[in-house]
Amino acid sequence: MRKARPKKARASRKLSRRSYYVDPGTLSKARRLLGAPSDSEALRIALDRVVEMDEFWKFMKKSHGTLKPGSFELP
Repeated sequence: MRKARPKKARASRKLSRRSYYVDPGTLSKARRLLGAPSDSEALRIALDRVVEMDEFWKFMKKSHGTLKPGSFELP
Protein backbone atom coordinates (compact mmCIF):
# COMPACT_ATOMS: atom_id res chain seq x y z
CA MET A 1 0.00 0.00 0.00
CA ARG A 2 1.24 3.47 -0.86
CA LYS A 3 1.87 6.09 1.78
CA ALA A 4 0.29 9.47 1.13
CA ARG A 5 1.36 12.80 2.50
CA PRO A 6 -0.97 14.21 5.11
CA LYS A 7 -3.71 16.36 3.56
CA LYS A 8 -2.89 19.12 6.04
CA ALA A 9 0.56 19.56 4.46
CA ARG A 10 -0.95 19.88 0.98
CA ALA A 11 -3.65 22.31 2.05
CA SER A 12 -1.14 24.75 3.52
CA ARG A 13 0.69 25.16 0.19
CA LYS A 14 -0.33 27.31 -2.72
CA LEU A 15 -0.50 25.11 -5.79
CA SER A 16 -0.82 26.16 -9.41
CA ARG A 17 -2.04 24.10 -12.36
CA ARG A 18 0.54 23.36 -15.07
CA SER A 19 0.65 21.16 -18.14
CA TYR A 20 3.82 19.24 -19.04
CA TYR A 21 4.92 16.47 -21.37
CA VAL A 22 6.38 13.67 -19.26
CA ASP A 23 7.50 10.18 -20.24
CA PRO A 24 4.79 7.90 -18.78
CA GLY A 25 7.29 5.15 -17.96
CA THR A 26 9.52 7.52 -16.02
CA LEU A 27 6.54 9.01 -14.20
CA SER A 28 5.22 5.56 -13.31
CA LYS A 29 8.62 4.49 -11.97
CA ALA A 30 8.99 7.72 -9.94
CA ARG A 31 5.50 7.29 -8.54
CA ARG A 32 6.29 3.73 -7.45
CA LEU A 33 9.68 4.65 -5.94
CA LEU A 34 8.31 7.67 -4.07
CA GLY A 35 5.21 5.82 -2.89
CA ALA A 36 3.00 8.58 -4.25
CA PRO A 37 -0.74 7.96 -4.58
CA SER A 38 -1.01 9.96 -7.83
CA ASP A 39 1.12 11.23 -10.70
CA SER A 40 0.75 14.84 -9.58
CA GLU A 41 1.82 13.94 -6.03
CA ALA A 42 4.87 12.13 -7.42
CA LEU A 43 5.85 15.28 -9.32
CA ARG A 44 5.39 17.46 -6.21
CA ILE A 45 7.47 15.12 -4.05
CA ALA A 46 10.22 14.86 -6.68
CA LEU A 47 10.40 18.64 -7.12
CA ASP A 48 10.46 19.17 -3.35
CA ARG A 49 13.40 16.78 -3.08
CA VAL A 50 15.29 18.55 -5.87
CA VAL A 51 14.90 21.87 -4.05
CA GLU A 52 15.93 20.30 -0.71
CA MET A 53 19.07 18.82 -2.27
CA ASP A 54 19.96 22.17 -3.85
CA GLU A 55 19.67 23.87 -0.46
CA PHE A 56 21.74 21.09 1.13
CA TRP A 57 24.57 21.42 -1.40
CA LYS A 58 24.59 25.21 -1.07
CA PHE A 59 24.97 24.73 2.69
CA MET A 60 27.76 22.19 2.16
CA LYS A 61 29.67 24.56 -0.14
CA LYS A 62 29.24 27.44 2.31
CA SER A 63 30.33 25.41 5.33
CA HIS A 64 33.17 23.51 3.64
CA GLY A 65 35.92 22.99 6.17
CA THR A 66 34.18 24.85 8.99
CA LEU A 67 32.43 21.94 10.70
CA LYS A 68 34.62 20.18 13.22
CA PRO A 69 34.36 16.40 13.69
CA GLY A 70 31.91 15.69 16.50
CA SER A 71 30.33 19.15 16.34
CA PHE A 72 26.88 17.63 15.80
CA GLU A 73 25.15 14.40 16.72
CA LEU A 74 23.65 11.96 14.28
CA PRO A 75 19.96 11.11 14.84
